[in-house]
Amino acid sequence: MIFIIFLIYCTSLGTGFEIKSIFCSISESCDCDYKPDIKGLEWDLYKNVYGQHMVQDIVSEAVGKFLQNENPDRPLVLSFHGASGTGKSLVSSMIGRHIYGTAMGSPYIHQFVPTLHFPLANRVQQYRSDLKRWVERNLTACARSIFIFDEMEKMPPGVIDVLEPHLGPFHVLFQTNYRKAIYIFISTVGQEVVNKLALESRQAGRDREDIRPDELEESIADAVYNNKNSGFYHSRIITEKLITRFVPFLPLLRRHVERCAQRELCQRGECQRADVASSLDPRAPVHTLSKEAALAWPLAPSFGHLSPFCPKSGLKRHNITPSAGPLWPGYNGPPPPSTSVSTPLSPHFLPNHPIIGCLSLVNVPSHSADEAFICMARVRPELAAD
Repeated sequence: MIFIIFLIYCTSLGTGFEIKSIFCSISESCDCDYKPDIKGLEWDLYKNVYGQHMVQDIVSEAVGKFLQNENPDRPLVLSFHGASGTGKSLVSSMIGRHIYGTAMGSPYIHQFVPTLHFPLANRVQQYRSDLKRWVERNLTACARSIFIFDEMEKMPPGVIDVLEPHLGPFHVLFQTNYRKAIYIFISTVGQEVVNKLALESRQAGRDREDIRPDELEESIADAVYNNKNSGFYHSRIITEKLITRFVPFLPLLRRHVERCAQRELCQRGECQRADVASSLDPRAPVHTLSKEAALAWPLAPSFGHLSPFCPKSGLKRHNITPSAGPLWPGYNGPPPPSTSVSTPLSPHFLPNHPIIGCLSLVNVPSHSADEAFICMARVRPELAAD
């Protein structure tokens, strides 16, 4: 009580922010707009994340237990692994939305994109210093902060290791409680392990829902530790087992992609449209994007290795001016310039990509009723059925 009165007094003197920050970081009484909705998160995961039974179970259990514990013994550290388009960014935004009421708009949710924040491999020491200072400052302001590190496969090795002291079982260090924070790492490294098991299970006639996390977690940890392109390359975060859970995202099947497209239509008020699924080429598995997303594809470096083409010919040339919104959920970089491209793209853009995903993420203006037009990328036929 005396401390609270002192806090109010200091606020009138202009020093309240610093005192309040310290108080919030070590006290249970300051919630930093913290409004966890555990049931809402669980419902969202099971309703809107398709084909990811392990993700639904791991995330709902891990986040639920962590948020219900008023005094956790260590922070929650989740590492998402799988191909682009399988739901990693979607799930991370769900976590933010059901803790702070907004996907990425809260001042207590911090997202880092290596190509934007850590682009140069020769500045590792500077990045380490900047990252350490940023995390500690924001944990002092709010102990329940969420830190999301996207595209860990593009993170210069050594940068992320500066967080090792923050991820362990420390209670209060330099007046900051590190044990209430949530860290989410997102990476495509390890997707080969996930895809291989998914393919082998399918060939053996095993249901994908029978795949267990313990069949993949150790292999994923080895993959990120030994991959020179991984931000976790030879990282002590891996050897010290500071990751709470490795979360594998399976490749999607056709039925999951169709549901993803249908959800996108419903969000745009066009649930009644039945032509989307029928436009899928029955001879080839697909990636689905909105037509505008596919047209703007060359401007989205995060997805540059997945080159789409449209199976229908005769499409007109479109001038695409992306809106001021993010290129993908949580992206804080500058919007791309206007561009003009034709569809379909030429055949040399068709890689033999092994994954089916749902990537209608580019935020661009609507141009026609065909905004949910299906565009495709060639993938291995073993994963195409259903």
